[in-house]
Amino acid sequence: MRILALALAALALSACSRDPVKTTEAAATPAAKAPAFPPALIRDSVAGIKTRCETPNAAAFDAGDIRKAADTPAGAVYGVNLERICPDAMSRGLCGTGGCENPAFLVGPDGTTRVLAEGPNRGWEVSKDGGSLVLFVHGGECGLAGPAPCRAIVNLANGKIVAHDPPRKTAVGGVDARELTQGYCLGLHIAVAGRAADVLGKTSDLAVAGSIYAGARMVDAGEKIKDPTFQHEMKNGSFMVDHYLRMGQMSDNRSEADQLTTHFEAGDPLFNRWFACIAAFPPKG
Repeated sequence: MRILALALAALALSACSRDPVKTTEAAATPAAKAPAFPPALIRDSVAGIKTRCETPNAAAFDAGDIRKAADTPAGAVYGVNLERICPDAMSRGLCGTGGCENPAFLVGPDGTTRVLAEGPNRGWEVSKDGGSLVLFVHGGECGLAGPAPCRAIVNLANGKIVAHDPPRKTAVGGVDARELTQGYCLGLHIAVAGRAADVLGKTSDLAVAGSIYAGARMVDAGEKIKDPTFQHEMKNGSFMVDHYLRMGQMSDNRSEADQLTTHFEAGDPLFNRWFACIAAFPPKG
């Protein structure tokens, strides 16, 4: 009986010792590692700005280089502290008419990172409902003059621009109607008439038509022609002709109408805008 009692005691002790072993093994299982922060995409962007700014040791990262703008259903939105990482951004070429380098990133719950905004902009903010990034950009993106207010609305869920405010409007040939100001179209037609006269002759159909239309538009403009802003718009219109010197490729071996028709049918950017201006400011009478 004494031997049996000792055996039972030994078995009891053995059973009790198993639980601590299991607990120890469970505790030794490594926990899943959290994603590295900040993600490489953000680090690389900060390093790139520092490099362009000629900041010493540009690859070094500090927590103060970035800022969290908001927590949203899609993840956390982060931006950079440009004044910290490049105090001389303006003189270093990181700023222009469209704003300064001011990227925005979305970091999802799983660490996945998406670029929401890159390049120069005039600032951005997260919408009150947390579903969009409101990006303040160059007026040209809305078909307006550069300084004019323009907002691009970015969907945080997919990082795509879904709208502009004010909205874009198109005219003939896909040209943004908001770009076709009275001054721009006047400058365009004056330049077309002049270019046609140089290449085709002053009596060519295009030169005559351009001159008549431009003359009528000058009468419509009246005193506006003296305004510096109006003159700037005219220069932008004339630049379009200088940029697309298609008429310089014409020859005397084919008729004017035949050669111009080829340009029209090919969707030449210059003539697309020429027709767009006529549609926006049609001849009177």
